[in-house]
Amino acid sequence: MNLTSMSRRNFLAGSAAAALAIGVAGCKKEEPAPAPAPEPAPAPEGETTPVEVPETKKVLWAQGPSGHALYTIAKKLDYFGDYGLDVESVMVESGAGTEALLANKVDIVSKNGTNKPLVAIGSGTDITIFGGHMLTGCMPLIAKAGTVWNGIEDLVGKKIANPASEFSISGAIARSGHDPLKECEWLNISGTSNRVAAVVNGECDYALVGTGDNYAVQHNDKLTVLCYASDITPMYSCCRMYTRTQWIKDNPITVKLLLKALIRAQMYLENNKEEVTKWMAEELNTDYDYVAAYMLNPHYWVNVDPIKHRVEDAWNVLMSIGVLPEDAKNINLDDHINIDLYEQALNELVADETIYAEHKDNFDAAVKLFKEQNK
Repeated sequence: MNLTSMSRRNFLAGSAAAALAIGVAGCKKEEPAPAPAPEPAPAPEGETTPVEVPETKKVLWAQGPSGHALYTIAKKLDYFGDYGLDVESVMVESGAGTEALLANKVDIVSKNGTNKPLVAIGSGTDITIFGGHMLTGCMPLIAKAGTVWNGIEDLVGKKIANPASEFSISGAIARSGHDPLKECEWLNISGTSNRVAAVVNGECDYALVGTGDNYAVQHNDKLTVLCYASDITPMYSCCRMYTRTQWIKDNPITVKLLLKALIRAQMYLENNKEEVTKWMAEELNTDYDYVAAYMLNPHYWVNVDPIKHRVEDAWNVLMSIGVLPEDAKNINLDDHINIDLYEQALNELVADETIYAEHKDNFDAAVKLFKEQNK
């Protein structure tokens, strides 16, 4: 594998210091017997050594309307339970994940894009990206029915319903040699339904909408799906996992174990997409076709890897086009991206012969991606 071998740490080793004997008035107290070492936690099925104990077992995870496939898998197959974690989903209004995180209503956010945590970091918010959900989301670019798509330069001089921080399109406009802030009009319309309405009534020319909106826009005869965000910017980094920096410092074992559960869920998803699509429909209490419209779309790419280089690319785009404040250039982005805990989690899973053998090709691909996108 050529990955650095990571030996498991046993955080449950007990120790007891012998008490000093104290002489008082010619007599001597007996030394207390050493305390017995605590029993190690049992290993989950498929692992051969005791699992580590998380600093906190309860983890509150922000969820959105399109759900979180890896969360659903890890709950259903009890991967969280294997590592002593009790992970609870908390429904958060679309786009409000950072606010919920900073208000301590949730511990983990993973459905808030990459632009939003980066804008928060650029504004001085102390949060850390440590993993991912959608590497590329299934985000369609829509226009009025009958609109012909010739490429990214079609957006130049037009009205776009999104904010300029939507770097998958603003960055592509910049790469084409145009200034996205000066040569496009960004309306920053919040809410998918409002963006759709703006396109239909002619208030704007284009809108990039969310993964969970695929079924609705595909079945709206007043709209056409021109392409997807990942057609415009491949591997653009859709949704990153992030938390308060202090929380990850206080709970590194919890985070590593959480990542192990999610990596195993990713391996399962990559080999069982149809089955997981059914699970997601049940989880969301919605129609199978609604979920299949994005989960079975090839643009929907779920991956836990932090993909540091793609996050850096997004940061550079936001900085270069003036979305981030000028003093954001003084921020060291490396201080807000943690790849070490993901690397440890992946190494330990690969080192487990039983788990590795079950999804060998998928693990090999994960190792290759990590080296390419983080080192």
